[in-house]
Amino acid sequence: MRHAVALRRLGQLDRAEEMLRAVREAQAAHFGPHHPDVLETTGRLCDLQLSSGAALDEPKRPQSTESPVAPEGALGGSLGDPTSVLRETAAHQAEHPGVGPEHPATLRTLVSLAEGLLRGGEAERAEAAQLLRRCKQAQRAALDATHPDLARTLALISRV
Repeated sequence: MRHAVALRRLGQLDRAEEMLRAVREAQAAHFGPHHPDVLETTGRLCDLQLSSGAALDEPKRPQSTESPVAPEGALGGSLGDPTSVLRETAAHQAEHPGVGPEHPATLRTLVSLAEGLLRGGEAERAEAAQLLRRCKQAQRAALDATHPDLARTLALISRV
């Protein structure tokens, strides 16, 4: 997954998405659809899609309809609306033992959700502001002041 993050930073969004989809598929086949690693990869894929403006249900590469990743809900096969998927992903992360609501992965997912909500109307923007304040507080308690996750949250708060 680190390679996909590096590809994203280099602006190679198509390759990053392809890699994240392949990683997510393999993880879900091995661990199951609600494993923390699968949820983290799903969140990163949604974040990539939101930042690139592409639709999640239209992958850049063909997908088999008989994928080993076929759980129920938005986390299976084609993903759908990024904000809905991020909500579901964050809920699963928050409930998972060993992850929880204050875990950095859950907070990253919530910040990605907030970023997507900032593109919406007044109600969505208000929800985004509330999520970002909550994430900022939890990140300040758990992360170094120079951590990139906290910097991203603060940058998004400045857009509210």
